[in-house]
Amino acid sequence: MARPIKETPILFGEDARRFEAMMQQVRKETPEEKRVRMEAYNMVMKWFENGKSTRMYSWQFRIMKLLCACKSKTIHLCRK
Repeated sequence: MARPIKETPILFGEDARRFEAMMQQVRKETPEEKRVRMEAYNMVMKWFENGKSTRMYSWQFRIMKLLCACKSKTIHLCRK
């Protein structure tokens, strides 16, 4: 049986201002980051198209992690 969904926290004060400022900053994706993200996306889509199991094995996860790792600290597909 599924667990109930927790209530979404409401931000107040400095946390709310910091969150609002963070949401206003638009970060442009570099062509290299887009290429890496699209390679990872296409690889996963091929797994599903070829009828592979939806379970991701450890070696597949390591490949995805390598594909997601960009030169910058931002990781688009593996965001926490």
